[in-house]
Amino acid sequence: MDTASRTHDAVPVLIAPLAEQSFPYRNGTHEAKAASFRCADPMLLIDHPVWVPMPSFTTSSTRLFTQLAMCMLLLLSRATGFAQESVRISPASVYLHDGRQSLQVTFTSASTQTAALHLSVIYGFDGMTPAATDTPESSRQAKSCAAWVRCQPSALELERGQSATVEITAAPPAGLKDGEYWGRVIVRNGEGGSTVERPVVAEIPLAYRKGDTYADVQLAGTKIIRDGETVRLNFELQQLGNSAYHGNLALVVRNAKGKELFKEKMPISVYETGSKRFDIPGKTMPPGVYKATLNFDAERPDLGDAALLVLPKNYTVEFRLP
Repeated sequence: MDTASRTHDAVPVLIAPLAEQSFPYRNGTHEAKAASFRCADPMLLIDHPVWVPMPSFTTSSTRLFTQLAMCMLLLLSRATGFAQESVRISPASVYLHDGRQSLQVTFTSASTQTAALHLSVIYGFDGMTPAATDTPESSRQAKSCAAWVRCQPSALELERGQSATVEITAAPPAGLKDGEYWGRVIVRNGEGGSTVERPVVAEIPLAYRKGDTYADVQLAGTKIIRDGETVRLNFELQQLGNSAYHGNLALVVRNAKGKELFKEKMPISVYETGSKRFDIPGKTMPPGVYKATLNFDAERPDLGDAALLVLPKNYTVEFRLP
């Protein structure tokens, strides 16, 4: 076999230089404290597939994904006469809590055809699809709010330029534990036949926060391999607290001399567990020792008042490439 086509595992090395864990953070009765960690043992190499709740695309693959997505959207719009951008939804996500158990969402049609919209609530979150979640079993999951959130009305008929308002209301059951509960409002278009067979034209992220909620994230494992002409860095992430973590992840990779070889920052969401992968051209990383620094922060102005306070933290992982 050609050496360049082989897959090599990197040698895991101790994570450094971090201090003791401090958790949780201020929200309600919780106090904010220092947020750094020390790993007493080397990071484990994760050798099993890890489900990815939020799609991770490298810079090189983003362009291809975007082109494929645009082609699929064009085909969908031609087949149904109603593409996702033909209905405008405001707000684009719904956060409910004990002090606000209902919210009005406005739908405006920009289609040249009459829009017959049907709304339903299922269990799900970023990265999950209706096909994976639209089952009776999923709505009974412990973190699901699908069973007790309703849309009124659940069906709309809109002419071009016409708007209508839907009230999304939560009725949490008695004895519900503090924490965040998730769902998605699925918007389908079309008439006749089964509702679930109609095309999905929009999905609205939905969350309900009960009582005292707090969030954080930790690095739970790494797997770093040389795969042909690419070095793949996989980081397993774990949600801490009783709510999803929404923040940013900045990765910097340096060689043994401290020269910066790779740098990227992106928003992330972690629901329970997930992973993030970065691909780096192998020609920039010959055999040797490297250091990857992961910086987490929760500066997400796009979330508005739905953002939870989480102090920044960082991890450093040293590894050796063959």
